[in-house]
Amino acid sequence: MMGTIPSHVLEGLSLGDCLLLFVKWAFKEGEVIKYPDQVEIGKEIVKKCAGVPLAVRTLGSSLFSKYDLKKWVFVRDSEIWNLEQKKDDILPALKLSYDQMPSCLRQCFAYFSLYPKDYTFYCDDITRLWVALGLVQSHNGSEQLKDIAREYLDELNSRSFLQYYDNINIPDYFKVHDLIHDLAVYVAKEECVAVDSHTRNIPEH
Repeated sequence: MMGTIPSHVLEGLSLGDCLLLFVKWAFKEGEVIKYPDQVEIGKEIVKKCAGVPLAVRTLGSSLFSKYDLKKWVFVRDSEIWNLEQKKDDILPALKLSYDQMPSCLRQCFAYFSLYPKDYTFYCDDITRLWVALGLVQSHNGSEQLKDIAREYLDELNSRSFLQYYDNINIPDYFKVHDLIHDLAVYVAKEECVAVDSHTRNIPEH
């Protein structure tokens, strides 16, 4: 039998659940009680995430083990929260997390924009690409570039920018969330553009 039923409107997480999620990703286990000032600022930060779990988790990850109050205040008071949000705009929380990454990670992250949404990445393929493009540099000359590139992947994962698939406990494949992909497209727009048969206009630059 078939019939119509009322639509179910999905809502964001409650403020309490957002704070629990934020605390889980921002603090080491058992350390939250040592930093009451950071927790109070964290409450104000999660309010601005509008109940979006990915935004809460990503911002929490970006502040993990960084207990300098100035960093937390900077995130809370950043002007990006005040920008007018349009329907297809990127989430301010994700842009803030991106801005706090080291430049080497930001360059590598932007190349996710060259792939379609829901693309399954093979770790070795993306690390070889980064190395070939000259985006991976050895600090002391003794490290293998492929190992450094893998460290970049692990760092992006720790910041909640990747979603690994476990294969016999060896994470060889990953995806990026649609909202994270939107962020990659946004930050790469001055460098590159992906085109298909529906593309009508390509910026001159």
